[in-house]
Amino acid sequence: YEKAEVEWSSDAVGKLVRANAVRPDVALLPHQDEGVAWLQNRYQARASGVSGCLLADDMGLGKTLQSLCLIAWHIEQVQGAAPCLVVAPVSLLENWKEEIRKFLDWTDTDVLSLYGPELSACRLSASALDPDLVELGVRKLLRPGFERGRKVVLTTYETLRDYEFSLARVGWGIVVCDEAQKIKNPAAFVTQAAKALRADFRIACTGTPVENSLADLWCLFDFFQPGYLRSLNEFTKTFRTGIEGDEDSRQELVATLRQAIQPWVLRRMKVDVSKDLPRKIEQGAEPSGDALAMSPLQARLYASAIEEYHRIKESDPRSGGNAILQLLHRLRMICANPMAVAHADHESRPITEHLQASPKLRWLLERLAHIQSAGEKAIVFTEFRDIQRIVQKSVAQRFGYHAQVINGSTEVRAGSDTSRQRLIDRFQQAPGFGVIILSTTAVGFGVNIQAANHVIHFTRPWNPAKEDQATDRAYRIGQVRDVYVDCPTVVGRGFESFEERLATLLTTKRQLSSDMLAGTQEVTASEFASLV
Repeated sequence: YEKAEVEWSSDAVGKLVRANAVRPDVALLPHQDEGVAWLQNRYQARASGVSGCLLADDMGLGKTLQSLCLIAWHIEQVQGAAPCLVVAPVSLLENWKEEIRKFLDWTDTDVLSLYGPELSACRLSASALDPDLVELGVRKLLRPGFERGRKVVLTTYETLRDYEFSLARVGWGIVVCDEAQKIKNPAAFVTQAAKALRADFRIACTGTPVENSLADLWCLFDFFQPGYLRSLNEFTKTFRTGIEGDEDSRQELVATLRQAIQPWVLRRMKVDVSKDLPRKIEQGAEPSGDALAMSPLQARLYASAIEEYHRIKESDPRSGGNAILQLLHRLRMICANPMAVAHADHESRPITEHLQASPKLRWLLERLAHIQSAGEKAIVFTEFRDIQRIVQKSVAQRFGYHAQVINGSTEVRAGSDTSRQRLIDRFQQAPGFGVIILSTTAVGFGVNIQAANHVIHFTRPWNPAKEDQATDRAYRIGQVRDVYVDCPTVVGRGFESFEERLATLLTTKRQLSSDMLAGTQEVTASEFASLV
């Protein structure tokens, strides 16, 4: 690793060549110009054995636009250029289509959406399948030449997995895997399908290249520059064990790995490249922020849950793993939505009962009242659907405002009046106060909501990278106001609560993960053991 041959990277950026297809009125920001030039430099280094790169810019810096500029340049540079392939979560593909319309002088026929109804039109009928392939288990194929005449094909990770055979037969120009952490598991079918693709150049595009461990980074490299970091076993022995185990040689190993991967990785943070970006004010990210004392109902439920856990442990000592996970889920719900634990019919009960039982819900409405008085907008994040509905009902009753809920059930495809993008557009365009309720897991990435400058994490994920992704729906280029981030935390009466411990752990993990190579470790159940 230390002696990697990287002479070709001496001119790391190179000279930007602007594609003619980029509309004349499109002005890229300086860091985006630099990013496109860097991508062109990596592409041109293919003769030196470079097969791809990692575009790891911070969320909200325009990775989609930079990738599109490279694709447009490639198509103009290469005579008879093969079409390019973009693989992304379906919600992001609608954003790709919108950015193509906005920034490139292409027609609708230049782009194929290989998902939804358009996918059906490209499939081979069952009767047309080769019997020998059917015998081998191949049940889904695309008609030969489906990609002809297109500049870009947009598809989902699920389609890539299901139609691996057809997509791997095509010789692609550039392949972009957006939100590339989707292919971080080496054993997953979708990861194997991505690595089976044939392409002149590959881009792994993600603002969170390391979510759980350095194995994520290895898997991304194995996609775009296979073999460079050797086998996963060798990489683990050489780097992961020492770096993640915090051994004495950790700093030396980090420096060695950083030097080894540097020519393939472009990573800029918002604070470094956008001088005009407003402040991000994290009011409740620390454990002491927005501390809310438990209600009497919560305290009773909390004590009862821990007593029940100990009874289970005494009666069945082997139940440890499942029992602690069930307990932690219960404690989490007691802190966030105690009525759901106390009453099976909680959603039909008056909001006044919820407010009496939940200091967090009371705090939320008070906070939203301040936001309303300023005529500003807020995003409320929680992945729990019953909480989404209670928050929606509470906001309607207090403010006479219908807050849209967007979660995994919300239609993604554009065109419908209730599609995800249409709901977000209406929220963005409406003047004055507004509230939108989003699922942290389903809508924590891939959407831009700069009209909101308040982000409230009503419940928090166990991974700081996922929480930061969610916050950056509002804190991104295009935001003109300071963004306020709140993480209301229910604290115990004389003891440390689940939410207090989670807040402490997330703060610690986030500090450790400021360096991409430190590895953002997800909070684990074992780190809550001392609570009980």
